[in-house]
Amino acid sequence: MALRSGARLFAALFVLLITGSVAQAIPIRDIPGLQGIALFETSGSQTTLFNMLPGGSVITQRRSDRLSFSNSDFASNASEFYDFFYSDADGTFNPNGAFLSITAVFDGTPDRGLNIERVELAIVENFVLLREYASVVSSFVALGSNPEPGSVDNVLGDTAGTTTFLGDTFGQPDNVRLRLTVGFESTGESNLTTVLEPSALIVFGVGLLGLDALRRHRKADELI
Repeated sequence: MALRSGARLFAALFVLLITGSVAQAIPIRDIPGLQGIALFETSGSQTTLFNMLPGGSVITQRRSDRLSFSNSDFASNASEFYDFFYSDADGTFNPNGAFLSITAVFDGTPDRGLNIERVELAIVENFVLLREYASVVSSFVALGSNPEPGSVDNVLGDTAGTTTFLGDTFGQPDNVRLRLTVGFESTGESNLTTVLEPSALIVFGVGLLGLDALRRHRKADELI
């Protein structure tokens, strides 16, 4: 599709976080006791839970471009097409990465796509289910005429009802995507400290049960 003349504003925003703990980070899939990853996406008034297995093909592979209904991990009710995968901090695909990248194409301008409410890890430790939330946005890409870069922090922690708004990909080349890359405490030197509701047998996908888990909010400088 051709770019709309005059009215289009192209914005690509990247936030990078580089710390000592990142250098020593372990792959997300190697977090001890990791049972699954849950992602909450909101389109309009509908919030959808998407569950992924740590070693499953959904998250250990990056789909080819361009994303579409038949070539996506998840399609929202607003025709956003998502691809989730392990990555490095800058969003580069890495099946053994310590970060999770959430990417999407969305041509529904002036609405804003890539609306992620929160990301959770389900971890079993000593037969107790823990739920850990994304603690840092390591990088992101916002595009289009109406992105809200400041909304990226809405994905952090366990707060429900707020989402990210990263714009649209209308008129962009096939290989251009919106992107949000997040990290977790458990990939670094810090350990989970909050114990959630115990369960004799944990089955991920039946429901992520429990109370609040560790939240750690870090902000990176925005490089525009």
